[in-house]
Amino acid sequence: MSRNRKELQHLSCLIDSNGYLPVSVWEKILPDMDGAMIDLKAMDDDLHQWLVGKPNQRVLDTLRYLDSQNKLVEVRFLAIPDITVNQVEKIRAFLSSLKSA
Repeated sequence: MSRNRKELQHLSCLIDSNGYLPVSVWEKILPDMDGAMIDLKAMDDDLHQWLVGKPNQRVLDTLRYLDSQNKLVEVRFLAIPDITVNQVEKIRAFLSSLKSA
């Protein structure tokens, strides 16, 4: 990869993702990345599915895995008045359970 090129070694590589990659893919790209910025739409699975059409389990697995590998740099929350604001405390509690919190 380009990370092995001496003239590029001073650059950092951050991945911006919705977090829906399976952990098996994150494992493959982990050596070539410095960190990831992940979007967490909602903690409630039904709300997450309503918002994006997919369950949130893979995103939560991604967050846990990246955290365990010290690669979780940022988690972003989708703030929609009257729809997702009630998720803030649940997301805070989840993020507090991670070791990098």
